[in-house]
Amino acid sequence: MLAGVLALSACGRPGDSGSAAIAGAQAADAGSLPQSFVLKVDGREIPLSPDQPKVSQVVTTMMNGDTMLAIGALDRGQDVSFALGIASDKGPLLPGSYPAYACGRDVLDCSDKGRLATLAPYPTGKPPAPERTSSAWLAPKLGLQPATVTIEWVKDVIWNGVGPAKRVKGRFEGTFARLEQDPQGREHVVPPTHRVEGTFEVYAAIR
Repeated sequence: MLAGVLALSACGRPGDSGSAAIAGAQAADAGSLPQSFVLKVDGREIPLSPDQPKVSQVVTTMMNGDTMLAIGALDRGQDVSFALGIASDKGPLLPGSYPAYACGRDVLDCSDKGRLATLAPYPTGKPPAPERTSSAWLAPKLGLQPATVTIEWVKDVIWNGVGPAKRVKGRFEGTFARLEQDPQGREHVVPPTHRVEGTFEVYAAIR
């Protein structure tokens, strides 16, 4: 799930050509319009540095006629990867609140296409320990509701080294959990859950 959004958002892991191009643009434009990305897990702030691509890789993409926004964040030193995706069914993303979630098995007529919020350790090429990966879910029977992503504004800008782009400011918050299935296929929450929140003001490449 997380790898899908990181790839969707551009580009892949550090060292891939797409992320390298955007990382170069991050560095080139850092002096004029700095970016920020703050992630908090259970009240603990995890510092990320989107304008220092050798430290953190924060890749943001606006897709499908500006109806989808994907953010992928990686930081080896903090041992964290984070993916956030939102989508609008009513045209381009505008200021307002949008849900981010994966669908629980018991939720009928649920579409999470382009929508998710996932927290995991930094990718090493091996599957992460299950207890270190959690997501926002739409699973009311389990007491889980989507994370909320609030877009404060979206601006058309020229991003040095990339060209026409978006500048997006917003915030997010929600409860992240890990789900497992029993032998009968019923899902349940594996404690603990985590309170995840943060803010961002970043460039978004247009795809």
